[in-house]
Amino acid sequence: MLSPVATVASEDASVEVAVESKTLTVGGTDEVEIGVSDTSGEFRVESLDLEIGTYCRTSGGYERVPVERFALADGLSADSGFTTTRVESVSLPHTAPTSIGSVDAWARTTIATADSTETRETYVNLHPSPTFLAVFDAVIDAGFAFRDIECYRRPDTDRRRFDQALAFVPRSGPYERAMDELLLVVHAEPDTLEVYAAADATYDELRPVGETTPTVLPADADEKRCAAELDSLLGERFG
Repeated sequence: MLSPVATVASEDASVEVAVESKTLTVGGTDEVEIGVSDTSGEFRVESLDLEIGTYCRTSGGYERVPVERFALADGLSADSGFTTTRVESVSLPHTAPTSIGSVDAWARTTIATADSTETRETYVNLHPSPTFLAVFDAVIDAGFAFRDIECYRRPDTDRRRFDQALAFVPRSGPYERAMDELLLVVHAEPDTLEVYAAADATYDELRPVGETTPTVLPADADEKRCAAELDSLLGERFG
């Protein structure tokens, strides 16, 4: 179901921007619907910008960090008394973070017309890429329970903008007595997903991750391959 992420109403018209269930897919393409209605005269959207962002942990605490910005609906117009709808496609990069667990994401929409510029903001969901989700499910299937996830901002000089650190607790299976907590740090690259694993460690203790060899998965790896690679990674490190 389409859910509005921004609505601007004026004497001249109403503009609504909506996406399916307020959800965008990391590494995928989603449709954004822009509608103009209740026009009292010829109406034109000069520009419409949709910015997607998240909250990341930094050395100074939590910080709002933009992820991607899309320019949509430039020049969209409607005659008096008519309704116009345009559907645009947006693609979040594979390197964008997900918003599962306690990680929040936001959508900031700026709509400019001849008379004004209005900005609206709301929370949205950033659904994991299929490969990220397959890795997550493989850890759960290995007997772990998900505890939480943190998104970290990498230094500006680092080509990886985001780290995602996932904490799991062993509940059953071969790793129940091997550790109190499993930490996975995931780096998403345009074409790969790198997974680092550590037992009873913090994110800061695992860095610099360059000193540890990751498991590297293609961005389009299927569930079977992700499960096999994670089983091998956990078995080699903690079995």
